Amino acid sequence: MRTTFFLLFLFLYITSFSQKNIFINKSLKYIDSTTYQLKCSKFNSKCFSISSKKTDTIINVVYNKYKFGKLDTVNNQIVRNDIYKEGDKGFFIIIHYADTLNTYGYYMKNRASIIKKIRKKLNYSDMITDKIIIKKHHLSNSFNEHSNKIQKNNKKCIKKLRKKNIDLLHYYNRGNTNLTKIQWIKDEKKILKNYFFKFYPEYYFLFLKPSGEYFLAGGLITPSQIKKLVKHNNWNNFKKDLIESIQKNKPVGFFNVEHIHSCL
Repeated sequence: MRTTFFLLFLFLYITSFSQKNIFINKSLKYIDSTTYQLKCSKFNSKCFSISSKKTDTIINVVYNKYKFGKLDTVNNQIVRNDIYKEGDKGFFIIIHYADTLNTYGYYMKNRASIIKKIRKKLNYSDMITDKIIIKKHHLSNSFNEHSNKIQKNNKKCIKKLRKKNIDLLHYYNRGNTNLTKIQWIKDEKKILKNYFFKFYPEYYFLFLKPSGEYFLAGGLITPSQIKKLVKHNNWNNFKKDLIESIQKNKPVGFFNVEHIHSCL
Protein backbone atom coordinates (compact mmCIF):
# COMPACT_ATOMS: atom_id res chain seq x y z
CA MET A 1 0.00 0.00 0.00
CA ARG A 2 2.85 2.36 0.88
CA THR A 3 4.49 1.63 -2.46
CA THR A 4 1.27 2.39 -4.37
CA PHE A 5 0.74 5.71 -2.62
CA PHE A 6 4.34 6.71 -3.19
CA LEU A 7 4.17 5.97 -6.92
CA LEU A 8 0.88 7.85 -7.23
CA PHE A 9 2.49 10.80 -5.48
CA LEU A 10 5.34 10.69 -7.99
CA PHE A 11 2.93 10.77 -10.92
CA LEU A 12 1.23 13.87 -9.52
CA TYR A 13 4.42 15.58 -8.44
CA ILE A 14 6.22 15.36 -11.76
CA THR A 15 3.42 16.91 -13.82
CA SER A 16 4.90 20.36 -13.23
CA PHE A 17 8.38 19.33 -14.37
CA SER A 18 9.86 18.53 -17.75
CA GLN A 19 11.78 15.51 -16.46
CA LYS A 20 10.93 12.36 -18.40
CA ASN A 21 12.58 9.72 -16.25
CA ILE A 22 12.46 9.16 -12.50
CA PHE A 23 14.80 6.66 -10.83
CA ILE A 24 14.13 5.15 -7.41
CA ASN A 25 15.49 2.26 -5.35
CA LYS A 26 13.70 -0.32 -3.24
CA SER A 27 13.57 2.12 -0.33
CA LEU A 28 11.57 4.48 -2.60
CA LYS A 29 14.37 7.03 -2.54
CA TYR A 30 15.50 8.98 -5.59
CA ILE A 31 18.72 7.90 -7.29
CA ASP A 32 20.39 9.26 -10.43
CA SER A 33 20.41 7.45 -13.75
CA THR A 34 24.09 6.47 -13.42
CA THR A 35 23.47 4.81 -10.05
CA TYR A 36 20.39 3.12 -11.46
CA GLN A 37 22.27 1.64 -14.41
CA LEU A 38 25.07 0.52 -12.12
CA LYS A 39 22.64 -1.20 -9.76
CA CYS A 40 20.83 -2.85 -12.67
CA SER A 41 24.06 -4.45 -13.81
CA LYS A 42 24.61 -6.13 -10.43
CA PHE A 43 23.99 -9.84 -9.86
CA ASN A 44 21.29 -9.46 -7.21
CA SER A 45 19.39 -6.63 -8.90
CA LYS A 46 16.41 -6.58 -11.24
CA CYS A 47 14.92 -3.49 -12.80
CA PHE A 48 11.61 -2.55 -14.36
CA SER A 49 9.79 0.56 -15.49
CA ILE A 50 6.33 2.02 -14.92
CA SER A 51 5.13 4.36 -17.65
CA SER A 52 2.51 7.10 -17.41
CA LYS A 53 1.04 8.41 -20.66
CA LYS A 54 -0.75 11.16 -18.76
CA THR A 55 2.45 12.69 -17.42
CA ASP A 56 4.69 11.39 -20.22
CA THR A 57 7.00 10.03 -17.56
CA ILE A 58 8.73 6.75 -16.83
CA ILE A 59 9.46 5.64 -13.26
CA ASN A 60 12.39 3.24 -13.13
CA VAL A 61 12.67 0.96 -10.10
CA VAL A 62 15.50 -1.32 -8.97
CA TYR A 63 14.77 -4.33 -6.74
CA ASN A 64 16.60 -7.36 -5.37
CA LYS A 65 16.32 -10.87 -6.81
CA TYR A 66 17.23 -13.06 -3.85
CA LYS A 67 17.06 -12.79 -0.08
CA PHE A 68 17.63 -15.01 2.95
CA GLY A 69 15.98 -14.20 6.24
CA LYS A 70 14.32 -15.60 9.35
CA LEU A 71 11.04 -14.94 11.14
CA ASP A 72 11.06 -14.97 14.92
CA THR A 73 8.86 -17.49 16.72
CA VAL A 74 5.87 -15.14 17.03
CA ASN A 75 5.85 -13.99 13.41
CA ASN A 76 6.48 -17.48 12.09
CA GLN A 77 3.41 -18.62 14.02
CA ILE A 78 1.34 -15.73 12.62
CA VAL A 79 2.24 -16.70 9.06
CA ARG A 80 1.58 -20.41 9.62
CA ASN A 81 -1.71 -19.77 11.39
CA ASP A 82 -2.82 -17.79 8.36
CA ILE A 83 -1.82 -20.58 5.96
CA TYR A 84 -3.08 -23.49 8.06
CA LYS A 85 -6.33 -22.83 9.89
CA GLU A 86 -6.09 -26.22 11.59
CA GLY A 87 -4.04 -29.42 11.68
CA ASP A 88 -0.29 -29.85 11.33
CA LYS A 89 1.47 -26.50 10.74
CA GLY A 90 5.04 -27.77 10.63
CA PHE A 91 5.45 -28.31 6.89
CA PHE A 92 8.28 -26.98 4.77
CA ILE A 93 6.33 -24.49 2.65
CA ILE A 94 6.90 -23.38 -0.93
CA ILE A 95 4.70 -20.49 -1.99
CA HIS A 96 4.25 -19.22 -5.51
CA TYR A 97 2.85 -15.69 -5.20
CA ALA A 98 1.05 -13.61 -7.82
CA ASP A 99 0.02 -10.05 -7.09
CA THR A 100 -2.58 -9.98 -9.86
CA LEU A 101 -3.87 -13.09 -11.61
CA ASN A 102 -4.19 -12.98 -15.37
CA THR A 103 -7.62 -13.83 -16.72
CA TYR A 104 -8.85 -14.75 -20.17
CA GLY A 105 -9.56 -11.04 -20.65
CA TYR A 106 -5.91 -10.23 -20.03
CA TYR A 107 -4.95 -13.03 -22.37
CA MET A 108 -7.12 -11.47 -25.07
CA LYS A 109 -5.47 -8.09 -24.61
CA ASN A 110 -2.15 -9.71 -25.42
CA ARG A 111 -3.51 -11.59 -28.39
CA ALA A 112 -1.09 -10.06 -30.93
CA SER A 113 1.75 -12.41 -29.99
CA ILE A 114 -0.73 -15.25 -29.53
CA ILE A 115 -2.19 -14.76 -33.00
CA LYS A 116 1.29 -14.95 -34.47
CA LYS A 117 1.82 -18.33 -32.83
CA ILE A 118 -1.59 -19.57 -33.94
CA ARG A 119 -0.94 -18.57 -37.55
CA LYS A 120 2.24 -20.58 -37.51
CA LYS A 121 0.49 -23.54 -35.90
CA LEU A 122 -2.35 -23.43 -38.46
CA ASN A 123 0.11 -23.22 -41.35
CA TYR A 124 -0.91 -19.70 -42.31
CA SER A 125 2.67 -18.59 -42.85
CA ASP A 126 2.33 -18.62 -46.64
CA MET A 127 -0.69 -16.27 -46.63
CA ILE A 128 -0.82 -12.49 -46.52
CA THR A 129 -0.93 -11.46 -42.86
CA ASP A 130 -3.54 -8.71 -43.28
CA LYS A 131 -5.94 -11.09 -44.99
CA ILE A 132 -5.88 -13.68 -42.22
CA ILE A 133 -8.76 -13.76 -39.76
CA ILE A 134 -8.18 -15.57 -36.51
CA LYS A 135 -11.49 -16.50 -34.95
CA LYS A 136 -12.18 -16.12 -31.22
CA HIS A 137 -12.45 -19.87 -30.63
CA HIS A 138 -8.88 -20.27 -31.87
CA LEU A 139 -7.73 -17.85 -29.16
CA SER A 140 -9.90 -19.60 -26.61
CA ASN A 141 -8.49 -23.00 -27.57
CA SER A 142 -4.97 -21.63 -27.34
CA PHE A 143 -5.69 -20.25 -23.87
CA ASN A 144 -7.15 -23.56 -22.73
CA GLU A 145 -4.21 -25.47 -24.16
CA HIS A 146 -1.82 -23.25 -22.23
CA SER A 147 -3.92 -23.62 -19.06
CA ASN A 148 -4.02 -27.40 -19.32
CA LYS A 149 -0.23 -27.57 -19.56
CA ILE A 150 0.10 -25.50 -16.38
CA GLN A 151 -2.53 -27.58 -14.57
CA LYS A 152 -0.97 -30.90 -15.55
CA ASN A 153 2.51 -29.79 -14.51
CA ASN A 154 1.23 -28.30 -11.26
CA LYS A 155 -0.61 -31.51 -10.30
CA LYS A 156 2.56 -33.57 -10.72
CA CYS A 157 4.55 -31.11 -8.62
CA ILE A 158 2.12 -31.09 -5.72
CA LYS A 159 1.85 -34.89 -5.65
CA LYS A 160 5.61 -35.31 -5.68
CA LEU A 161 6.29 -32.70 -2.99
CA ARG A 162 3.50 -33.88 -0.69
CA LYS A 163 5.24 -37.24 -0.31
CA LYS A 164 8.15 -35.34 1.24
CA ASN A 165 5.99 -33.32 3.67
CA ILE A 166 6.41 -30.22 1.56
CA ASP A 167 3.49 -27.97 0.71
CA LEU A 168 3.40 -26.17 -2.64
CA LEU A 169 0.78 -23.40 -2.44
CA HIS A 170 -0.33 -20.78 -4.94
CA TYR A 171 -1.40 -17.43 -3.45
CA TYR A 172 -2.66 -14.26 -5.07
CA ASN A 173 -3.39 -10.73 -3.91
CA ARG A 174 -6.14 -9.69 -6.33
CA GLY A 175 -7.84 -10.70 -9.57
CA ASN A 176 -9.28 -14.05 -10.60
CA THR A 177 -8.31 -16.85 -12.93
CA ASN A 178 -9.69 -19.29 -15.47
CA LEU A 179 -7.11 -21.84 -14.36
CA THR A 180 -9.68 -23.40 -12.05
CA LYS A 181 -7.83 -26.69 -11.62
CA ILE A 182 -5.01 -24.86 -9.87
CA GLN A 183 -5.99 -24.20 -6.28
CA TRP A 184 -5.26 -20.48 -6.01
CA ILE A 185 -5.63 -19.11 -2.49
CA LYS A 186 -6.45 -15.46 -1.92
CA ASP A 187 -4.17 -13.62 0.46
CA GLU A 188 -7.20 -12.21 2.27
CA LYS A 189 -5.44 -10.61 5.23
CA LYS A 190 -2.38 -9.61 3.16
CA ILE A 191 -0.21 -11.53 5.64
CA LEU A 192 2.08 -12.99 2.98
CA LYS A 193 2.19 -9.75 1.02
CA ASN A 194 3.14 -7.68 4.06
CA TYR A 195 5.74 -10.17 5.30
CA PHE A 196 7.36 -11.22 2.03
CA PHE A 197 5.87 -9.72 -1.14
CA LYS A 198 5.32 -6.07 -0.24
CA PHE A 199 7.44 -4.88 -3.16
CA TYR A 200 6.11 -7.30 -5.79
CA PRO A 201 7.44 -8.05 -8.43
CA GLU A 202 10.64 -8.19 -6.41
CA TYR A 203 10.06 -11.81 -5.40
CA TYR A 204 7.78 -14.57 -6.75
CA PHE A 205 8.67 -17.59 -4.62
CA LEU A 206 8.98 -18.17 -0.88
CA PHE A 207 10.73 -21.20 0.67
CA LEU A 208 9.87 -21.32 4.37
CA LYS A 209 11.30 -23.79 6.86
CA PRO A 210 9.33 -24.92 9.91
CA SER A 211 11.84 -22.93 12.00
CA GLY A 212 10.91 -19.65 10.28
CA GLU A 213 14.07 -19.42 8.19
CA TYR A 214 13.22 -18.47 4.61
CA PHE A 215 14.54 -17.82 1.13
CA LEU A 216 12.88 -15.45 -1.35
CA ALA A 217 13.46 -15.73 -5.08
CA GLY A 218 12.52 -13.30 -7.81
CA GLY A 219 15.00 -14.65 -10.32
CA LEU A 220 16.13 -17.98 -11.73
CA ILE A 221 15.26 -20.99 -9.58
CA THR A 222 15.93 -24.59 -10.65
CA PRO A 223 14.96 -28.14 -9.58
CA SER A 224 18.51 -28.66 -8.33
CA GLN A 225 18.33 -25.55 -6.13
CA ILE A 226 14.95 -26.53 -4.70
CA LYS A 227 16.22 -30.00 -3.81
CA LYS A 228 19.15 -28.43 -1.98
CA LEU A 229 16.92 -25.99 -0.09
CA VAL A 230 14.66 -28.82 1.02
CA LYS A 231 17.40 -31.36 1.74
CA HIS A 232 19.83 -29.20 3.70
CA ASN A 233 18.74 -27.95 7.09
CA ASN A 234 21.72 -25.60 7.23
CA TRP A 235 21.63 -22.85 4.57
CA ASN A 236 24.82 -21.07 5.66
CA ASN A 237 26.75 -22.13 2.56
CA PHE A 238 23.95 -20.88 0.31
CA LYS A 239 23.99 -17.53 2.13
CA LYS A 240 27.76 -17.30 1.65
CA ASP A 241 27.28 -18.06 -2.07
CA LEU A 242 24.82 -15.15 -2.36
CA ILE A 243 27.23 -12.75 -0.65
CA GLU A 244 30.10 -13.93 -2.88
CA SER A 245 27.89 -13.72 -6.00
CA ILE A 246 27.07 -10.10 -5.14
CA GLN A 247 30.71 -9.26 -4.44
CA LYS A 248 31.99 -10.87 -7.64
CA ASN A 249 28.91 -9.80 -9.62
CA LYS A 250 28.46 -13.27 -11.08
CA PRO A 251 26.68 -16.46 -9.94
CA VAL A 252 28.71 -18.56 -7.53
CA GLY A 253 28.02 -21.99 -6.04
CA PHE A 254 24.32 -22.38 -5.26
CA PHE A 255 23.44 -19.61 -7.73
CA ASN A 256 25.56 -20.90 -10.59
CA VAL A 257 22.75 -22.58 -12.54
CA GLU A 258 21.67 -22.82 -16.16
CA HIS A 259 18.26 -24.43 -16.51
CA ILE A 260 14.97 -22.71 -15.67
CA HIS A 261 12.80 -24.48 -13.12
CA SER A 262 9.67 -25.95 -14.73
CA CYS A 263 7.83 -27.29 -11.69
CA LEU A 264 6.37 -24.30 -9.84
